Amino acid sequence: MNCRRVAAAACVGCLLMPSVILQAVGFFSPYWVKQDSTSNCFRGVYSTVNCDDTIEGLGDTILGLEATGLFLMALTVLVSMCSICCMEGELEHNGNEKKCCVKFGICLTMLYFVAGFIGFLGSAFVFDGYNDNDKGWGLYVSMAGSGYVVLIFIRVCKKKEIDASTSALLN
Repeated sequence: MNCRRVAAAACVGCLLMPSVILQAVGFFSPYWVKQDSTSNCFRGVYSTVNCDDTIEGLGDTILGLEATGLFLMALTVLVSMCSICCMEGELEHNGNEKKCCVKFGICLTMLYFVAGFIGFLGSAFVFDGYNDNDKGWGLYVSMAGSGYVVLIFIRVCKKKEIDASTSALLN
């Protein structure tokens, strides 16, 4: 295996992994929102802390959005790193088709941005539904993980826009 490919995979992992870590910490934390302003009962995505047995997590919708976002983020980071390691980086004989794993890796990497938006949507539903004093650190950590993906997406789009305008000026 080529050392440059391993280094590139590690670089991609270091760039994309913070969102997965933040999303996982937020997902497994019960400190998303307080049940009410007077109690010490916190509700998380799927668990609670210091609450009665009758009080549950934040519901199936938030659980589904956050679990889907976390799963897709983790999956796309792993597949992206593996596709970088398996690609040969060269074009095939006819000069216009790349290896199958490269195509698959690129397509699946696009799901990373979808996962970020899904996680951000789940956090935004909770963020909008509660007062600022009732929000816990788990909500903010999860929103930071998803927001990191959204910022990467914006940066990639801006880079493509800058590259397109630069090439138009040069031609």
